[in-house]
Order: sequence, then structure tokens, then C-alpha cells
Amino acid sequence: MSAAKKPAPKFEFVGGWLCLDFLNTINYAGADQNERLKGYADLVDWSQQVELLAAFDVDRLLAEAERRPADALNALQRARDLRLMLHRLFSAVAFGHPPAGADVATLDGELQAALARRHLVWTGDGFHWEWPTGAGDLHPMLPPLVWSAGELLTSGQLARLKRCSGDGCSWLFYDRSKNQSRRWCMMAHCGNRAKARRHYARRQERAENHEPPGET
Repeated sequence: MSAAKKPAPKFEFVGGWLCLDFLNTINYAGADQNERLKGYADLVDWSQQVELLAAFDVDRLLAEAERRPADALNALQRARDLRLMLHRLFSAVAFGHPPAGADVATLDGELQAALARRHLVWTGDGFHWEWPTGAGDLHPMLPPLVWSAGELLTSGQLARLKRCSGDGCSWLFYDRSKNQSRRWCMMAHCGNRAKARRHYARRQERAENHEPPGET
């Protein structure tokens, strides 16, 4: 009996920064946007995988969301709205365009709110920043996401911020390659599709010119 096929992973983490991985939970450029945050539980799941939430936070949030479904839906929508705004801003920067003033102002407001909640704590293995939240807060993952965006934008390394060159892909990533030559979010996805299209185009050109197949 053959082994059961493993389900495809729900999330990929290829952005290189927390905020970019958050933006890559949807593909704004594709006909099928492949929304990965379909429900509030997905937002919690993603936040746990990037270690923004501990297990006890997950249990509390899911229980609270079940008790307050309308508020959970509002929290999910707020996260999606933040994601869209940040994607517009970072895409503009990646293409060398000035970001919309309204998006910069919105992010600045979010950063001010996050800063007001930020606390320096000692955890036994060093100092860390934390964002304490109230018992009823259903979006504790948003302040650290906002802060990650501000850190990247002020890093002085925005030349490394890129948008995938794949057709129909809007994913963003931080190019850590030595010569900044990375083009794809993932070679296994967009890179291989582009390679296959080039191969097909060469075969078509040879066929039209009545050339032998040859090496590719």
C-alpha cells in the first residue's frame, strides 16, 4: 500500500522578513488570488507558525473567536486591510516608485499605536520587545507585523526589496544573495514556470523555422 500523500503546505515563508511573509499570504496579481487567510483560524495558524503566538495564545484566541465570531471576522478583515495597504506601499518601493502618501500616513499611525504598546522585558535569556495585549484582543499579531514593516523600510537596504518576476505573481522578497540576482519568490514555482515557457518558446521557434530540435 502506497504511503498517503502529504497535503500541500498552507504557508510558504520565502520573504526574508516577517512583514513580507505576511504579505505573501495572498497573490494580488493572479486570476486566482489563492487567499491563504480564508478565516480567522488561518490568521492564528500563520501567526503561530512564525512564532508570534505561543500555544496558550492560540487556544485563547480560538476560544475567544468562537465566543465572538463577529469580532473575529472584524479582526481578520483588519489584518487583510493592513496587508493590502502594506503590499501597495512595498510594491511601489520595489519598483522604485514613490509610495502613496495616504499609505505612508496609515502605516505611521499604526506604528505610533504599536509603539505605545511596546515594552522592554527580561526573559532570562536576554532582553526582548513584547506587545502586551488585553484578554479580549483578537489581533495581537498586528503590532509586531507593523513594526517589522517599519524596520524594513528604515533599514537602508531597500535595494534588496524585490517583487517576483514571475508572470501573475505579486509576492515580495528581500534578496539576500551576494550579487542581488534573485528574481523569483521560489525557483520551484515561478522560476520553473518561466524556464518551461522559455523552453516551449524555443521549440516553437525551431518548429516554425524547420530546424532540428537540438539541445536546449
